Amino acid sequence: MRGSPAKISTSMLSWQFLEAAGAGRVFAEKVSGTRPARPDRERLIDQLRPGDVVIVTKYDRLSRSLHDLLGIVARIQAAGAGFLESE
Repeated sequence: MRGSPAKISTSMLSWQFLEAAGAGRVFAEKVSGTRPARPDRERLIDQLRPGDVVIVTKYDRLSRSLHDLLGIVARIQAAGAGFLESE
């Protein structure tokens, strides 16, 4: 399964990309990305299984800082999943 975090403000082009990339599920955050608690991102990571791929249209859709992004990618890899950024 491919899962993808998205924002409610994601453009239609981004949704089309995710669909074309085979995203089986799209996790859409409804809270500001500046808040440290991101429940849908946590739910995405918690549901990852080996072989899944997390697709992001931009790195800042997943994290606001490089330090945080590296930690999130490490968690994705620890679950046996892959990570793909589309740009």
